[in-house]
Amino acid sequence: MKERKDYGGKVLHHSTLMDWKSQRLYGGSALSASTKKHYYFVTDCKTNPWIFEDSVKTILGYRCKKAFFVTTRWIQSDTSYIPIAEITRVWYAESIPLPFGPMQYYGLPGLVLEVYDQRYMGKHIQAISISPEVVTIGIPAEIKIQTVADLQKKKE
Repeated sequence: MKERKDYGGKVLHHSTLMDWKSQRLYGGSALSASTKKHYYFVTDCKTNPWIFEDSVKTILGYRCKKAFFVTTRWIQSDTSYIPIAEITRVWYAESIPLPFGPMQYYGLPGLVLEVYDQRYMGKHIQAISISPEVVTIGIPAEIKIQTVADLQKKKE
């Protein structure tokens, strides 16, 4: 991470910033490990089709509720494709009324504190601390923001 005086000046490899008001998601990455060139892309937020459960548990002292969504992955067998259901479960704290979470786990009525995702070889993400610090985060002015479509065209 490249440190600067302002929070918005930090450039992270594979970082994500969400502007909830405009429903835009900004992602950042380095072009390669051997260069210091970074770029940001922008795309529309796509909320997962969350299904809410009555289950409750406590994480870091916060009462959390459970939600999940299901995706289908198709595995090729000898002569056909077999559907495999993959479940993503999250625990979110309504007492922290922010619709955010790590990566693409957002859009819930509270901050996501834990994720179990069967996709990506069984990813598990859990909050280890919460700091109520108020900060302003932005994208450094020197970084050019491109649409995902523009980046895909350059790749081809």
